[in-house]
Amino acid sequence: MPSIRAARMSRQTSIQYPVPDPTSRTVIPERSRRPCRARNERTLCRPMRYSHVLNATGRPDWPTARRLGSRWSDDQYDRASYWPGGDGTSRAIVPCRSHGRPTGHGPYHHVVDPASRPLVSVVIPTYNQASYLRESIDSVLTQTYPALETIVVDDGSTDGTPAVLASYDDRIRAIRQDNHGAAHALNRGIKEARGTFVCWLSSDDAFLPDKIEVQVEAFAADPELGLCFTGFDTIDSSGAFRADKSDIPLAHSDLFVAVFWKNPINGSTVMIPRRVLDEVGAFDESLRADVDAEMWFRVLARYRARHIAGVHLHYRVHDQSLSADRGLMHRSKTAVRRRILADGLLIERLRAHDPRAIARTLAEMSATFTRQGNPELGRSLLTTSLRAGLAWTAQRQALALLIGARSPVRLPSIGIKSARRLAWRARRLVGSAVRRLPGVG
Repeated sequence: MPSIRAARMSRQTSIQYPVPDPTSRTVIPERSRRPCRARNERTLCRPMRYSHVLNATGRPDWPTARRLGSRWSDDQYDRASYWPGGDGTSRAIVPCRSHGRPTGHGPYHHVVDPASRPLVSVVIPTYNQASYLRESIDSVLTQTYPALETIVVDDGSTDGTPAVLASYDDRIRAIRQDNHGAAHALNRGIKEARGTFVCWLSSDDAFLPDKIEVQVEAFAADPELGLCFTGFDTIDSSGAFRADKSDIPLAHSDLFVAVFWKNPINGSTVMIPRRVLDEVGAFDESLRADVDAEMWFRVLARYRARHIAGVHLHYRVHDQSLSADRGLMHRSKTAVRRRILADGLLIERLRAHDPRAIARTLAEMSATFTRQGNPELGRSLLTTSLRAGLAWTAQRQALALLIGARSPVRLPSIGIKSARRLAWRARRLVGSAVRRLPGVG
């Protein structure tokens, strides 16, 4: 009588593997792959994860699978339940998430032909960042993807920036102009760019060596993408590690809404096709900050985006960065998001996702921005929420936070059972808060 082990081996060797047409984009289902000793998907050996990469005969290309498997870690794969369509796409065959309809294939189905590599333009706007600029430029020049051009726009720097740029000779294209702001410098660099794809890099940040290569491969796999962004980590002024942002959780499953709520896209991680930039227009030069989020809204209103997890950028946080000016960031965020509210784009996206959750989602957004010290935007969102419908729990919390933001006293929690009682209790709380202020009778 054969042993249990022999019976198991006989069942494994009898499995018939489908051989797809090598010219098609069909993915071998995970259940029909070569057996693996791992008992669950998370512990699958890495080359097995790339067994969907096929050679010319239509069979798995194991040398390429082993090479790719050695480059990527397990934390770059998403759950099948994440897909908006819920089609059960396996995380083992999709190494990056697609915000929009699932594509059913990952970026390694199409290896970019070395003879026809598209040119990628990297624009680096800089203003008085000479101490970090060299590291940023070197991170572009040492990319594993060779078809690159580097454009540095000096926006009227008064430090040693011109000397740093002069040391690179013809390896970069240096442009000097008077100080007009980050948006103008980006537009100037994009206007001079000749690449099929455009990236930009803050002059105090740095790419990791394979950042551009993996994004070009992602666009080769899905040419209809309008935007591709990656994970990153944060470092301090000395380059010491601070936080891992390789896979930021989204505040909402619709990326357009997530950008409005808690923007997960770091501008220095983005790659956009030139044709998309020509269609949506240039950066808004009237804004002094948050110009990237305003651009993401225009792109995401027309195109899908893809996120590639893993660290592909070092994002530097220091006192001289633009994001350190909280007052300027709040004013710019408020201006951009009020414009989106007035245009009705946010309501349209929320209605398309879940019409019954519009009021609740807007109230939760209001509470978030009020906690962040932006009560003006919180008030606008709460007003829109009340007009959209009733969600008493979220609206009550947002109202309490707004009243607390206007008064230095701590307000008690409020209980609301009807719309009339909501207005009555709000008047009572406001009157009580005013009477308890110092110097008020």
